Amino acid sequence: MTSTYPGGIEDCDRFRELIELFEDEEQRNYYYHKALETVQRESERPDWYHSDDLVFGGLMLLMYTWNFAARETKAMDGEEVKRILDRHHEAIESVQDRTLDDADLSETGDTRQVIQQVWGDLKDHFGQTGTSKVLSLLNPDLFVMWDEDIRTRRRRKQDDPKGTKRPDRGVYFYLKEAGYSLNTNSMDFGKTAEDYVIFLKYCKLMLEDIRPCPVVQEKEMPPTKLLDEALYAFYKLETE
Repeated sequence: MTSTYPGGIEDCDRFRELIELFEDEEQRNYYYHKALETVQRESERPDWYHSDDLVFGGLMLLMYTWNFAARETKAMDGEEVKRILDRHHEAIESVQDRTLDDADLSETGDTRQVIQQVWGDLKDHFGQTGTSKVLSLLNPDLFVMWDEDIRTRRRRKQDDPKGTKRPDRGVYFYLKEAGYSLNTNSMDFGKTAEDYVIFLKYCKLMLEDIRPCPVVQEKEMPPTKLLDEALYAFYKLETE
């Protein structure tokens, strides 16, 4: 691994340390797994996108526990969520068997096109953070969650006694340093489908390096979820 990766992921030992910190500190992870179980069970139905359990017991459960402070979460409408899923269920189903390892994120790639298609509707209802969480539940092997701190910031109390968030860190800045072409400033990064595609491209590179780590083999969960846990632990739990 190299220091060009975000989230303090320097080697396998550090990766394990961050995951263990997440597991020790973040009790809400229980609700992610409960939501995922519900979504995966209901996704086996031919008309899964109409399922009350999937929407209210899966997607909305995750929003209320992992994205509860967002104004979009407070305004959620389960019936509108079903309408959105109805509009895009074929696109979502078309990448249901994809993992991030085999995702085609090129200009004409199918995964990229699906993200471009569904992003607008999902973001309008869930916000950009909530959209990544919904996509993760719909395919946890393909989509990686993020939030504002992971995207653009890191809390460091030594920078400010009040722990003020400073917009000079985060995945955005690593992407810039790695030579990715970004058309937005740091505060706007994450609002477009293209931003998320670029983030997934970067996550795909990270997965290539972390996959041999013993902790990935030990945990019965997608490497994409472990990657999110490490990023969350570094950007939020270690700096609070």
